[in-house]
Amino acid sequence: MDDQARREAYTALYSDIRDLVGAAPAPSGTLYGSGERARLSDAAAVALSWGWMIRLLRTGEAAIQLEAAGYGEEASPLVRSILEHAVRLYWVAQVGAGAVEVALRERNESIKKMRESQSATWSYTDEEIAALEALQMESSKEFLSLDTQSSLRNFVRKHPEKLMPVYQGWLLETQRSHPTLSSARPYYTIEDIEAGYILDHEPDEVNHQISGQVCAAALFGVSSYAEATKTNGHFEEPLGILNARYIELIQG
Repeated sequence: MDDQARREAYTALYSDIRDLVGAAPAPSGTLYGSGERARLSDAAAVALSWGWMIRLLRTGEAAIQLEAAGYGEEASPLVRSILEHAVRLYWVAQVGAGAVEVALRERNESIKKMRESQSATWSYTDEEIAALEALQMESSKEFLSLDTQSSLRNFVRKHPEKLMPVYQGWLLETQRSHPTLSSARPYYTIEDIEAGYILDHEPDEVNHQISGQVCAAALFGVSSYAEATKTNGHFEEPLGILNARYIELIQG
């Protein structure tokens, strides 16, 4: 199978993954909290899982479209986001409501830093400050022990067999996404010491297939989403078939 045929097969597989999620039933009994903090947090964990799942899938679609248009190399920031969302979906599946509480504290800390970043030459308007304050919510101290897991590396280390391959891919795409030697390297060719460099307007070669990466991340993410939302019954059999198709593609 040549590269073009393989990309088309991955794209078809990704479309089927997207359709599987689209046809999934809403998680029962946990979409709306009533009253006590624990129930509200459980409901929020379901909403968080859904939001991250759809973000992953739509970002994957965008990355595939970039690859099809010849911008696969430039899709690295999207692939990085997809991989991180896949890890975080597994996180919610493991800690449930705790993920929401940690996410609340992370957002509050981020808003605090945004407000502290104001200076004599730049500041938020009163309306913008009010909007930021409205986003800040009190988080429960019950899950303080999970705060170390706000670091992706710390959480991965607790589940190395499951997460290390995804994390290694994330580290690679981080290098390609930020201003590094890796992000510059596709756009110049080293001839020799005397001739110097040939500068290119397009990457000299693309050394990774975006469509295959996003399929792998999506399959992992859907499995975690099903566990987090207790919808395994809908996903288990068709997800097994989709995983088999993916394995056949990477081996073929």
